[in-house]
Amino acid sequence: MPLDALDRPLFVSITSTVDAVTKLAMPIGHGIQYYALEATGSFRDNHPLQCFDPFKDGAQSWTLNSAAEGARRQRAFYMITAPHLAALESHWMLKATGKDQMRVSSTGEIVKVKDALAISKCDAGLFDKDMHVTSTFRLPGSETC
Repeated sequence: MPLDALDRPLFVSITSTVDAVTKLAMPIGHGIQYYALEATGSFRDNHPLQCFDPFKDGAQSWTLNSAAEGARRQRAFYMITAPHLAALESHWMLKATGKDQMRVSSTGEIVKVKDALAISKCDAGLFDKDMHVTSTFRLPGSETC
């Protein structure tokens, strides 16, 4: 199977920095059950997080053993929705915010682009290869890539 065919999400779960429902309301709704699970010792917090990346050289899976490496405790997966867990991110949605920069929608992080034509032409093939841009589009009624 070609590598670009592997670089497509199996499902899409999207959020933004202002998504109060998934960031605030969902944890509030899970609160009572969370404490019940916590009290009964239902969370397995000592297990490492196994990861998969089709772009990683050599073995395509590896283990995150600590929070510093990006591992999260099982309780985090119960209280935080998938789009708010960096460990589950496989793709970012970027929006052009200048001639040579884009903003990551979920975090607000600014990403510099080496070739400004990539943004002006909104052409996935012109973006830096290490960004692994899979597709581009223009927002309807605007010039924003």
